[in-house]
Parts: sequence; C-alpha cells; structure tokens
Amino acid sequence: MVIDVGNGIVLSAFRADDTEVCTGLLQEAEIHRGLSLMPNPYRQEDFERWLAFVTAEAERFGRPLQFAIRDQSGTFLGGCGASQMVVGHKCEIGYWLGKPTWGRGIMTAVVESLCNYLQRDFQLVRIAATVFEGNLASMRVLEKNGFAREACLRKYYLKKERYIDGQLFAKVW
Repeated sequence: MVIDVGNGIVLSAFRADDTEVCTGLLQEAEIHRGLSLMPNPYRQEDFERWLAFVTAEAERFGRPLQFAIRDQSGTFLGGCGASQMVVGHKCEIGYWLGKPTWGRGIMTAVVESLCNYLQRDFQLVRIAATVFEGNLASMRVLEKNGFAREACLRKYYLKKERYIDGQLFAKVW
C-alpha cells in the first residue's frame, strides 16, 4: 500500500533495504530528544525487530498501521504510524523525520494523510498523540491538523533517568 501525501512524499511499507538509512538517521541526538520508545543508539537489530513487528501487525489488522516516509525517488526519510489501535474507536499516533528534511512542512502533510487513512479505514472517532513538554514543532504539527491539547501528563515519561511531562493532544470526529 502506498499513500500519496503530495509534493513528492509518500507513505509506504518499511523494507529490509531501509535498514542502513533508517539506522543512520536515528543516530542523530536531536531526533531522540522527541522520541520516547526508540532505542539509542539505534542498531540494525532494532530495525530488524521493528520490521518483523510491523509485518505481523499488518497481517493481524489486514492492512498496515506503520509507514515509512519516502520522497519521490523512494529515499527513506522517516516513519509514522499508529499504536493502541481499537478498530471503530481510537488509536495513538507517532512520527519522526530525519533531521535533513526538517522545516519543510513534510510532517504536517504526513500527519494529515496518516490521520485520514486511519480514520477512514479503521472507522476511528478519536486519534491521540502525546508529545514531550517543549517539543513545540511536534505540537504545531498536531495543531495544524486539528488536534486539540487535552492535558498535561505530569512526569509521564522517564528518559535517561529524568522525568518529563507530556502533552496529550487528540482529534475527534
């Protein structure tokens, strides 16, 4: 399955040949500042486990929940997807983009396309996202896509032996 985001960006399946580029992009410390579950450092074995997980998940749901973000030439740029899926009700989304493509409006368009797909194909009435306190760029992406901030989740994350507040955003239909 391929979802056309526009402006030469698509969402498609993760592939084994994404390993090197994905692993390379995830070595950037600035990317990890906004990610809660991604191992750091990110290794080839981590990608291989991820690929096995997303393949099994797509089989379980009959369609993918996780996508690679690519440019028109097929170059891997980042990833996005859904977790905690309850078909006919809700899910939570997450996303990341390699630093070389930051600031181009790509993620705003990706989140819009991802939400449209999830809402339509899984009949969702709620999509949530949690963001680290201070991740203003991610909060802005959500706001541009019609998400509203619902709560401050105090000490929600534990990262590098430090508690970090989270911000809960949601979009409802």
